[in-house]
Amino acid sequence: MAKKDLFEKGFDESTKIKLLLFRKYIESWIPTFIHSSPFEKILIYDFFAGEGQDVYGEKGSPLIIMDCLKQYCEDIRNKNKKIFITLNDYDKKKAEKLLALTQAFKEKCGACNHCSLEVKNDAFQNLFSAEYQVIKQDTPTFLLIDQYGVSQVTESVFRQLVDAPRTDFLFFISSATIRRFKDNEGINKKIKVSQIQFEESKPYECHEKVYNYYKTLINGDYYLGRFSIKKVTNYYGLIFGSHHPLGLEKFLSASWSIDVNNGEANHEIDETKQYEGSFMNLFDEVSGISTFKTKLESYEEHLLDYFSVPRTNQEIYKFSLESGISISKTVDILRKLEKERRICVEGGDKRKSGAFYLSHNSDKIIKVAKNENNKN
Repeated sequence: MAKKDLFEKGFDESTKIKLLLFRKYIESWIPTFIHSSPFEKILIYDFFAGEGQDVYGEKGSPLIIMDCLKQYCEDIRNKNKKIFITLNDYDKKKAEKLLALTQAFKEKCGACNHCSLEVKNDAFQNLFSAEYQVIKQDTPTFLLIDQYGVSQVTESVFRQLVDAPRTDFLFFISSATIRRFKDNEGINKKIKVSQIQFEESKPYECHEKVYNYYKTLINGDYYLGRFSIKKVTNYYGLIFGSHHPLGLEKFLSASWSIDVNNGEANHEIDETKQYEGSFMNLFDEVSGISTFKTKLESYEEHLLDYFSVPRTNQEIYKFSLESGISISKTVDILRKLEKERRICVEGGDKRKSGAFYLSHNSDKIIKVAKNENNKN
């Protein structure tokens, strides 16, 4: 993808995690707009596509996109969808190798008359500026921006991404570089990060800090997600954005399928925090029982506090997304709390057993509240 010589050396584990998360997301994004969308056109951009695969044949992002599309050739034809794929790399040799790979896809794809696949060799800023009038139209669009470092997704570019009404995006950023050089004049001309307060003793939190900075640039309803990636001693990460809650729902589902404990990293977040400070801080001084809580245990407590007043399933759905918790994890917790009689569900005569109807478009309304008669 974006890093020099990465294809010649072979993808390392951190790159494979990044590609796995991308695959899981795009596999759920593509069928959404093929099967149940009124839109005829679908746009996909990969701005730092590289050669398409590494020296060992490990598939990069362009081939992952093609893999996903091949599953739906018949549906694309039958539903008369038009898929426009733009793959780009600034390195001419990489773009030429990628072009050769895409020719094979075009020859084998049964929906070739419905899929336009173009390989470009241009600088990101040039191509993004040239395509932005198309990107910001009311057309389902996905952008992958696997930049090297921090220089391409400037504050201006980020705002443009957020302003595009039907665009979901995923971009890579070297959070460790921002942490190390946050007062650098060159970096701050692109992204005003000097205001971010990093804690030197907590490098593993740097991607979360960068993510929170990007959140300050958003006005109104918008959905951001993050995933932190550790490589040796440095921390990088992905930032996801969408105007639609379903986009974030799919991203969180992909993230939690990779990191089943926290849904946010390829490194141990809870374990790292657990070993901060003194040993005694982890235990109640009287009972000697560990007081350390996992992310999901803390979230369960927050949910119960949230249920101090009755909440609809639609409100719970949004609360789950804003908390960075996948919908399936929230449903698991709700079922547990109901079984323990710690919550009450109104509208139970209309619901299936164990169902909470957490969806962006559920036509069923139920309410959940804390069971004040159960003090456990």
